[in-house]
Parts: sequence; structure tokens; C-alpha cells
Amino acid sequence: MRIWSKKVHDRLVADGRRSLVKLWGPEETGAPEWTQYMKTNIDSYLDGYSFHVYGEPYATLSTAISARTSVFGSKPVYLTEFGWASDNDSGWDSGYANTVIKSANEGVNGALVWQLNGGYSTDPDGSTNGNYDLYDALYTGLTPKKAYYVAGLLARYVPAHSSVVSVSTGSADIRAAAFKTSGGDYTIVLETKAGTDRSVTFNFSGVNVGKTFRKHVYQDTVSLNANATIPKSVASFAAGTSFTDGAIDANYNVIVYTTLPAQTQVEVSPVNPTVTAGQSVTLSASVVDNTGGVTWSVVGSGNGTISTGGVYTAPRVIASKLVAVKAASTADPSSYGIALVRVNPDGSAQPANAGFESPATTGTVVGPTTAGWAFNSRAGIQRNGSVFGALDYAPEGLQTAYLKTDGGVAGEFSQSVTLAAGSYTLSFKAAQRASYGGAQSFNVLVDGAVVGSFTPSSGAFAPYTTGAFTVSAGSRAIKFAATTTAGDNTAFIDEVMLNPAAVVPVTGAGFESPSVATASTKTAWGPATYGGWTFNSRAGLQYNGSVLGPSAVAPEGVQTAYLKTDGGVPGEFSQSVTFPSAGSYKVTFKAAQRTSFGGVQSFTVLYDGTVIGSFTTTAGTYASFATVNFAATAGSHTIKFLATTTTGDNTAFIDDIAITAA
Repeated sequence: MRIWSKKVHDRLVADGRRSLVKLWGPEETGAPEWTQYMKTNIDSYLDGYSFHVYGEPYATLSTAISARTSVFGSKPVYLTEFGWASDNDSGWDSGYANTVIKSANEGVNGALVWQLNGGYSTDPDGSTNGNYDLYDALYTGLTPKKAYYVAGLLARYVPAHSSVVSVSTGSADIRAAAFKTSGGDYTIVLETKAGTDRSVTFNFSGVNVGKTFRKHVYQDTVSLNANATIPKSVASFAAGTSFTDGAIDANYNVIVYTTLPAQTQVEVSPVNPTVTAGQSVTLSASVVDNTGGVTWSVVGSGNGTISTGGVYTAPRVIASKLVAVKAASTADPSSYGIALVRVNPDGSAQPANAGFESPATTGTVVGPTTAGWAFNSRAGIQRNGSVFGALDYAPEGLQTAYLKTDGGVAGEFSQSVTLAAGSYTLSFKAAQRASYGGAQSFNVLVDGAVVGSFTPSSGAFAPYTTGAFTVSAGSRAIKFAATTTAGDNTAFIDEVMLNPAAVVPVTGAGFESPSVATASTKTAWGPATYGGWTFNSRAGLQYNGSVLGPSAVAPEGVQTAYLKTDGGVPGEFSQSVTFPSAGSYKVTFKAAQRTSFGGVQSFTVLYDGTVIGSFTTTAGTYASFATVNFAATAGSHTIKFLATTTTGDNTAFIDDIAITAA
């Protein structure tokens, strides 16, 4: 032990890091003689001493503390693990609050809760980890245990690096510890025994505190909630040289009085809803210990959208997945709540093994082989970290397909899917093998007809969608076929999905073509025609992270359109689309404001010059919008998006346009 301690100490000194690293020990429990050994033999190398207690009764905790502090001398002492084996074990006789109180009052410099979040569903040594944690791991539930609320309250409001202020309660049924920060804020932890209502006066011995204390209360009857919000402020007291709380009830209480600001928290409802792909669920949120509302957003890309009013619309998925939806306080954006939404497939026909997770491999599965898909000798399956050296992880699961060309042979894979009569598109994620070889291009075919030709632009996976194709009911052959014939070229493909095509085909509905990723501004502007749309001089395309400074990534793909107004000229873009039959239709899309610069942009959507919707979005995050239902005749008609502001410099971003029957 002495040798290793000296080696660590000497190495840190040699590296000039000794002042940055604190060495503690011995981390013992029930073995104070070990502490004495370290004090005798390696004290010169240690910056502090540490020990553990588990379930220690309050009556004997002083003995456990003094057995260490009496040995350590002037060096700091840390209680680096303390906790209880059951959620009902912490209370007046032995508990989180009285351990913190006694530790603070008897010279311990810090206390760390054991097993804040257990990581095992089944422990091979007897499932102890499932009993000792304060907060279940995701796969065993979202609801905290009671101990989380009392430990969380103490951790939040007992200030780090504060000084302990001497306290006398004058009662065996009341315990307390007081803390003061260098900035003059106070926190008092009060523990009261059950049995009688109380009025407690806090006297600061003539010191005029001149601050307001907020009261937070933990009781064993705490409501367990998956939002995991710690006890909120329930009262406040203006303190001069004293203040009195006359409303302490007869329950066992752990009460925190603090002059620190109350922690803003956000509660979301429902916390863990389930929704079918393509469908919507309405979420609500309330702000705790602050004012104002929330700003909604979806965590990650391709995970659906949410409106400013909390209506979440799920994405298409090939397998059940969890999506985090965030509600951030507008008053304090660093404080937020999370709804964990489970999105299930909609049950529509999908390719088998669409995520290429079967057969599982630690490297590659090389064709010819069949695993839902039939792979030829230049195609197969590869796992993250395989010999192919993919620069990006599989966007779904751990494995992807690959399409290779070498020796003049082009890779391909295919399968047959039974479809109902109708129009469809195929979407998927693809990336190049950027670590070796040349660029791979490929076609997607349905029953031998090419429905899309693609060349992934980089080693990062990006979304792609074929053009719409119409089939009669029956079995249809889907094929991905490499189109390069020379060199050694590889593309990776994942998350293949069949989608019902929009009733009215819209060319470039996601504004992904042409790619502007390599443009210096990551934009392309008019007057020009891009991907089926005609743009004027104040409209165009922009890529995620463009010079326009979008606050959110594109909700579909990696590019959007933009509508700008400057110099008194409003932006517009339009295209002529073919309606298959007369009927009632609507236009849907996603939109967001440019919040990093300029004013608020508003715009209209027009059908053959007639306004079918007027819109203004003030948020930088994308929300879903729809026009009113409108009557259309069969044939060609013009859909136009037109900015309506005429002064200032204002920009809106628009994406994912669809025209559907209403």
C-alpha cells in the first residue's frame, strides 16, 4: 500500500498534476484499524481520509465518526458511501437526513450517497443492487424510490464548499445542521420526530441575516412520480435576526429552509406514453418553482416533430423505439422535463430484417446468403467497428447492410414484400465507406424498375427517399443494386422502410436536391429551379448549420427551403403538381423561424393563386402545420409558398411538404 501510494504521488508530482488530484483513502467500512494503519504509514501521501457506513443508527453514528476523526488529525474526512438496504429503512432512528446532520456537526467534510442509480436488473450475488438504488434504471421502471426525494432535496440545497454553522435545537426531538456559503446564503436542514405539531423559531444570535428563507418538506407519504421532481417550495419566511415556522405538523419531517433560489423544475404529462408511428399524442407541461411556460423540442433527428402546443407526431419506425421529448422552461431553459415516448410500428407491410440486425455478427456476414434479404457475393451485413471501417454508427441497431463493388462485380441485395395496391416510397439511411476506396452509387428498383438513384455524400449516415411508385396488390421485388463497375467501392445502408406515398406526388418535398452541403454558405438561392421548385431571389435551399443559423436541424433529411424578406422583396417558391382526381385536399408541412437574426416571418400557401392558409411561427424549433381543406379538380395546379412581410430582414424555414386527401 505504501509503495503504490508513493508511486502515484511521485508520478503526479513529476507530471505537474499533484495539485490537481486529491488522494483519499482507505474507503473502509467497519475496519478503523485500517485507517490507523494508513495514518501511520502513508499519511504524507494522502490529502484526506474516507470511510463508509451502511444503515448506521443515529445513536451509534458518533462512535463511527469519532473512530476515524480521532485518528486523521487535521486532514479532511469524507463519508464516501452511506445508504440503506430498503426504501423504508431511512427515518428518525437511522436515515439520510440525520446522517448528513450529524456528519456535518461532527467534522465530516462531505457525504456521498451510495447507489444513486443502480445498474443491474439481476445481481448474481443476490439482486442487492436492485434494492439499494434510489432511482430505478430505465429497464426496471421510471419512478424514483422514496429515498430519492429526501436525498435529492439534501443534495440540491446543501451548498457545496459551504461552512457549517453551529446549531443548538434545545430538544431531543428536533435535529438540525446549518450551512453558510461564501456569498452569504444559508441552508438549514431540520429533522423533526413524529408525534406532535410544532412551532420552531430560528434565532441567529443577533446576526441580521436579511434574507428570505424558502421551505421545502419531505415526508414518507411523498407521491412517487416519474417526473422525479424534488419537493417544491411550500412557504417563505423573511428573516432578520430570526424567523418562526409555526406550521410543522406531527409527521416525521425532513425540512430544508434555504435562501438559495428554488430549483426550477418541469413536470410533463403523460411521462411515458405510447403512440403508433405516424400518429400524434398531446403532451402537457407545468413549471414548478418558477413562472412562464415551456418550449417543446424532440431530442435527436428523425424522431418525429412536436408543435408549440405540445402535439407530438411520431415518425415512421421499423421497430419499437423510445423517443425523448423535451419541455424546457422558458424562464430557465437549463431546467426541463422529459417525456419518454414509445413509438410502435403501425403494422403496415415492411421489409423483413429492415435494420439488418439478423444474423447477429461481431464483424461481417458475406454473401451469397439469405437473411430476409438475398445478398450476392459483393453484399452482406456489417457491424459497428467491422473491418469495413465505417465512420458512423448504424442509425438503427448495431448492424447495416453493405453494397460493394470490386473485381468488376457489383453488389446487390433484394427481397419480395407483399403489398396492397397503392402508391409508395422507400426510405432508408445510407453512408459511404469513406475510410477506403471510391464512391459507391446504387439504384433502388421495384419489380425491376428504377425508382431512385443515389450516391451518399459522406461517411455520415443521411436519410434518402425514392420517388413514388404505384403497384397493384401482390408480391413485389425490392432491390438495392450497386451501379459502379470499377474500383473498390462500398456504401452502407440501413433502416429500409416502405411509406405510403402522398396522394399528390410533390417533387423535392424535403428539399434534399441538389445538396448544398459543400457550398461555402451551405445555401443556394434563386432565381432558380431546384428539385422541382421554382424560387425567386429571396428564397432557396439551406443545409443544417448554414449561414442562416437555423436553431434546429431539418425535420426531414438535412436540408430545408427558406423564405426571406429583405430590401422590401418577399421570398416565394412554387411548383406545378398533378392532382389525380377531383376532391378535397390539404397541404401539410413543417416550419420554423430564423431566431438567430432578423424579425418574424409570416407567409401564405396558395392553390392556383388562392390563399389556403396563412402562417406565422415564432419558434426556432419545427412545428407541424396544415392548410384549410380545399377543393381541387383533376390535373395540373400550382402550389406556392409566399412570404407576406414587406419590411425588415425576416426568414422562415419550411420542410417536409405533402399534399393529401382531406
